[in-house]
Amino acid sequence: MTHPTRILMLSGLLLVVAGCSPAVRQGPPAPIIGPGGSGAPSPASSGNVEVTPLKAPEITPVEQTPVQTYQRPEAAAPREPAAAAESAAGERETVAMATPPRSMSKAVKTLLQQAELQRSSDDLTGAAATLERALRIEPDSAYVWNRLAHVRAEQGQAGLAGELAAKSNAFAGGDETLKRDNDKLIARSRSR
Repeated sequence: MTHPTRILMLSGLLLVVAGCSPAVRQGPPAPIIGPGGSGAPSPASSGNVEVTPLKAPEITPVEQTPVQTYQRPEAAAPREPAAAAESAAGERETVAMATPPRSMSKAVKTLLQQAELQRSSDDLTGAAATLERALRIEPDSAYVWNRLAHVRAEQGQAGLAGELAAKSNAFAGGDETLKRDNDKLIARSRSR
């Protein structure tokens, strides 16, 4: 070993040893103050120590909301020719939103809420980025894949939307509502 390497190793060892040594308190022990303040007798002096057990906070179950519907605002500019034809006919595109599973982590639920807010304010690029972030946390979430498929369809990327919906179906298991919604996305992507 070279001389500088030995010095670095020795100084690191000294830091570790110094960090492991117990701290020595100088002076008298800290006073124990009882529940009545400094004038009240302390539990240590009276010999009776009363311990109050902590209560766990109540946990209220989260209510499962029914299927929601997103309606694209009429004032939004169409993203693709087919959407322009639908808007010209006065029809509004509705997107069924299945209920997210209870097993989903709190972080992913928060990201889903953020993505839906971005989507409703017509920030589809931001919504897609947020959903992709959620997929990095839970890559096997059929619900998140479905949401991303809807955003991509609204961006005019019908082929990609169909692929994402198929991926969602692969993870959907027995969720028939989600599978039906994915099948609609896949059929729309094939027709365009």
